[in-house]
Order: sequence, then structure tokens, then C-alpha cells
Amino acid sequence: MSDKKIKIVFIIDGLEFGGAQRQLLHLLGSINHDRYDVSLIYFTDEEDFLSELNDIGIKIFKIKKKRKIDIGLILRIRHVIKEVEADILVTYLITADIWGRLAGFLVKDLKVISCKRNQNNLGRIKTWLMAVMDRYTDSIVANCYDVKRYVCSSEHIDEKRIDIIHNGYDVNAIRNTELLKLGLGYEDYILIGTVGRLVDVKDHDFFIEIADALIQCGKQAVFVIVGGGPDYTTISSKIEALAYSDRIKLLGARSDALEIVKSFDIYISTSKKEGFSNSIMEAMILGKTIWTTNVGAARDIIEDGINGYLINKNMGVKEICNLYDRSLENKKQTSLKALTTSDNYTIRNMVTKYEELFERLMLS
Repeated sequence: MSDKKIKIVFIIDGLEFGGAQRQLLHLLGSINHDRYDVSLIYFTDEEDFLSELNDIGIKIFKIKKKRKIDIGLILRIRHVIKEVEADILVTYLITADIWGRLAGFLVKDLKVISCKRNQNNLGRIKTWLMAVMDRYTDSIVANCYDVKRYVCSSEHIDEKRIDIIHNGYDVNAIRNTELLKLGLGYEDYILIGTVGRLVDVKDHDFFIEIADALIQCGKQAVFVIVGGGPDYTTISSKIEALAYSDRIKLLGARSDALEIVKSFDIYISTSKKEGFSNSIMEAMILGKTIWTTNVGAARDIIEDGINGYLINKNMGVKEICNLYDRSLENKKQTSLKALTTSDNYTIRNMVTKYEELFERLMLS
């Protein structure tokens, strides 16, 4: 191994509070800075994580994207890459992946890594562009097997070209999160909740259907939705129209979401599609009973009936109510299995795999 530092430029769309941004913050904060000289490029005015990134002590460049099609952006990104004399470029999220790779291909001897994190339907033209750029990309990383399968199918990539690097978490910090008692007025009831942006893909209608089924069965449960987004008014109206609307609480976006999850008995994810769900893994780290649709990383992480339960829209009222009873009966066993599973998803494990990838590319 050479003593010379490897210079890496990461590029991401923006620094808003999001799952990809949190994972990148973990990576940049924990990477071996004696071995790697790290820089970061971002485009937008969303800068929620900027102060934390500044604390890490890396070089940060904000490059504004001036219009939807901004050819000059390629040259501005290329200028930064050459200025820091980068050896490796790593792209996160769609805008960064497109414009960052186009710039990276113009720099001689630069190794380019594309990180695929979601199952985005990009449309015919963007998907074609991604497939073309994939041919010239040195390494492609997916954060779970479901994303890998999707990318292989949509972008026609040989699966051998895609590395899996799962998300990583500060397990001890999450488990030491303070418990927040919500004071909902149902102190003896089972608390069932979900966390997620209020958009169609998260399918909060299914969550409300589950609540409806359990209330019909006479189960003493109260339900909580944490999240904000464009569907807030629609979902709020649906809840208010129900006779038992006081049993379903829509809390909006919360900075203390993790503290709220710690109070849940059952955590539910009803997403239609996912990459690697941070909220599911955080709930597992907290030892919660998990109900999730069989999408994204859940396909690989959840063993049905062992460390959680797989659900689907075809379940009837009786089936949902039976699952509720099983969940309470087996709560201790499934919680312990969830805890054991989550121990494999640490920040250190994620960072080690990225560092191994960097070293491998530099030798190729």
C-alpha cells in the first residue's frame, strides 16, 4: 500500500435531511483521513448537514446548477476535480450521478464510482443515458440486493459489475436514544407507528387500512404517522373522516423521530418500493417488532416470522388481526432476532467495504 494519500471527491445533489445524506455523513466522518484526502461537491441551497460536514474538516465546494440543462456544470465540476487532483470520484443521487460522471469522464486516469440507492423510474432517455455511462464507470455500488436487481434489469448491467455495500448505523448511539412518551391519552394501548415522507410511494393508505382492520377487530392499539410531505393534507383528511380518527395521530415532520420510534411496540413500513430503508433498520436496532412490505432491503434483511413480518395489500382483516396477536405473543423472540440482525449493519462495516473498494480501484 502506497503512503501517498488517495484523493477522493464525493458529489451529491444537496445536503438536506435525507437518508442518502445521512449515510454519506457517516462515511465521511468515519473514513480513515490519514489515508484518504476527501472533498465534497453539492449543488443546491439545501444545507442541513453543512455544519456537521464542516466539523469533519473536509474540503467542501458548492457548485450551483443554473438551469435544467446546464452544460457549463460539467466543466465547473471538472475544474474542482482537477483542482484537488482527485484519484476517485464517487456520485450519490441522480443529478450528481449524471452530471458528476459526465465531468469525471473528462479527467484522465480518474476512477469513477456510481452509487445506486433507489429504484427510480427515470424515464426512457435518462435510463438510456445511465446505461451508456455505466459502460465507462469503473465501479457501481448498490445499497441492497433489490436495488442491484433493479439496476441490472433497467440499465442492462452484468450483475458481476455491481458491488453491494449496505447502509451503516451508529448502533450504540441509536440504542441510547432518549425515550419520548407522546402522551396520546391511550397509555395502556399498544403503540403502532411508521416514519416516512408523505408521498405515494410510501403508501400511507395501506397503513390506515391496517389501523382500520385492527380497530375493527377490537384491538387496543393506537397508531402514529411521523412525516411531512406533499400528501399531508390528503392523508390528514382521510384520517379525520374516520369515526375513530382519535386513534390515528398524524404528527408531521419531527426532528425527534427516533425518540418517538423508541416508544413504538410495532413499527410498520408500507412502502411500494424502497432502497435500503433507514427507518426499518433503526427500528430493528431499537428492538422493535417490524411489519414491512417485501421491497428493497427488506427482502434481504427480514426473515418472515423470525426477526420481523412481511405484509402485503392482499391481507384481509382476519389475517392482519392474527398477525397482531402473533406479534405480541412472539415479541421477545423477534425483538432479540432484530437486535442480532442489526448488529451487522454498523458504520464501521460500511466504511471498511468502501475503503476496500477504493484500494482495489487504485490497484486496477
